[in-house]
Amino acid sequence: MIKKHFLSICFLALCSFAACTKSGSSPAPIISKTNADTDVYLSGFTGADTNNVATYWKNGVATKLTSAAYSLANAIIKNGPDIYIAGSTSAYYSSTKSKAVYWKNGVVTALTDGTTNGFAADIAVSGPDVYLAGEIDKKAVYWKNGIPTILTDNTAVAAATGIFVSGTDVYVCGNVYKNNSLVPVYWKNGILTQLNNGTGYSAASAIVVQNNSVFVAYYNLLVLSGPLASYYWRDGVSNALYGGLYASSTNKILVNGSDAYVTGVAKTSPNNQYIEAYWKNGALQTLSSYSSVGGTGGIAVIGTDVYVTGYANGHAVYWKNGTVVNIGVNAGLTGIVVIPN
Repeated sequence: MIKKHFLSICFLALCSFAACTKSGSSPAPIISKTNADTDVYLSGFTGADTNNVATYWKNGVATKLTSAAYSLANAIIKNGPDIYIAGSTSAYYSSTKSKAVYWKNGVVTALTDGTTNGFAADIAVSGPDVYLAGEIDKKAVYWKNGIPTILTDNTAVAAATGIFVSGTDVYVCGNVYKNNSLVPVYWKNGILTQLNNGTGYSAASAIVVQNNSVFVAYYNLLVLSGPLASYYWRDGVSNALYGGLYASSTNKILVNGSDAYVTGVAKTSPNNQYIEAYWKNGALQTLSSYSSVGGTGGIAVIGTDVYVTGYANGHAVYWKNGTVVNIGVNAGLTGIVVIPN
């Protein structure tokens, strides 16, 4: 039987799988200097094991967002001169309730009061309005300027994992657990659309909209036979992301012009052989190969340059066009923004 906090655990896995803290004797990745023509902003956490502290980086310099342990910075955006970060404090593996929060230029705003569990998974800004997606007490929710809109009722366990705002339309992706199935969905202005037939266990992780086309990244958590496949869904059509893999899962999706990029975890065999990779228009782009759990998370594309966050050889890293930049040990990365100077 799946426990009531199943979706919350799935969310925490989504936002931190690409940079789990662990020890190892493997050599550190090659370190590349940050390009002076760009500023690179990263969200994530510092600290080993469960003592995670929400943190962001600018050009490799870390700034902790709170002094409290059990906190996460789950997504980052930059709007004009302002930096917005979605996150949570007192995360689900601690003994206290988790608060959904966001930071604007380092100043925290609480979205929940700590009497029930909550988290903020993603963030968007449109004009003066700040939107976040997440969960309150096992219900999918999005906030506009701190005011919650509950997307589900008490008949299902649900969580929202991504948000995108286009004009007056608010798109939110997430997952609904009901009738012994975990169903990937998205809502447009509160109206629900399922991404598959509603059987089995699948999870949606991110959503973007371009030219009125809706893109959602999702993956299978459990299948009866065959590989654990990942997909990106576009306007009713699911596009498989195999690339000869034994199993895979998604994290983020980005659409740049005619190209769709998806990050996630890729496993090449039943024997725990993982690779750091992403998909471009469904084709696997391998960054490196390691035998321990890794994966990729945030992604940004500036011109012809592709930036991807991940975890390699015991280090939180990001790649620029395949060249790895070491952020450090005992850290995890969840998002990236790259701004040309």
